[in-house]
Amino acid sequence: MKSFRKYLIIVFALALMLSMSITVYGASGGKTTYLLTKEKYNEYDPNQETIDEKRWTKYKYNKYGLMKSIVWSPDSYGYSEKWAFVYNSKKKAVKVNELHYYDGDVVNRYCRKYSYNKRGYVSRVKVYWIDRGRYDLCSETKLTWNKKGQITKIRELDDKGKTDSTDSYTYNKKGQLIKTRHYDASDKKYTTTRYKYNQKGELIKQYYKDDPACTEWIYDGDKVTEIEYTDKSNNEIMFINYKTYENGNIMKETQYDCMGGEDNKHKNSSCKYEYRKIKLSSKYRKLVRKQQICLPYM
Repeated sequence: MKSFRKYLIIVFALALMLSMSITVYGASGGKTTYLLTKEKYNEYDPNQETIDEKRWTKYKYNKYGLMKSIVWSPDSYGYSEKWAFVYNSKKKAVKVNELHYYDGDVVNRYCRKYSYNKRGYVSRVKVYWIDRGRYDLCSETKLTWNKKGQITKIRELDDKGKTDSTDSYTYNKKGQLIKTRHYDASDKKYTTTRYKYNQKGELIKQYYKDDPACTEWIYDGDKVTEIEYTDKSNNEIMFINYKTYENGNIMKETQYDCMGGEDNKHKNSSCKYEYRKIKLSSKYRKLVRKQQICLPYM
């Protein structure tokens, strides 16, 4: 269940990077905010391309457009999950009560507690396992942001306060992410990922030093094709993802497995996204935007 939840949060983060939630100016001059409400995810049988498993994630919001709850449907093993957000008087999420289910019964309870920096971005996340009213620290995440509201460092700590890993993020003068580094617990060994953009500022390549693997993006209006190579020089493709956008929001994504060659690709998974439109004051639009930026790390 953890890996499935992490996958969905990553999808949420990537969608946000591609303007998943934007402010649109209508003909009347009003402003509309799009809130992601549901993801419908299908996995396919590799031989017949029939649906092998259906899953969904539902997002609910309060009247201010801030996240109220996230619910993940049961996976093929019967595990599901629910997050409930708790806010303080300043409309900041101070904790999340996290329930894990197996066949409908609660099997684990967790609590995530948040601290913020002066600019209102999440700076620390502590995860506790709740056992008969006792809170045992499981892990801690420390986050550093620049003045533009971009993440610059993520440090993962274990329950003893020792570093598990560190990720650093580097941006160019245009504010584009150009390099990330993932360090191990020793902070000495690391892997580097680099990013390249076209003249329009669109991300077109993610690649690694001394590694033939890379990911490339091709844009055609509201359609984006994402190609994951295991070896670009030999045109060896692992996956091809086709994405469709509307008003800057991702609406549909379909992934094909190409390990048998591009001519023998088969459908691996698909996901459809649903949104709700609301009008908010400038104050709450800013709060919602900050929360959406922080959510992938919460």
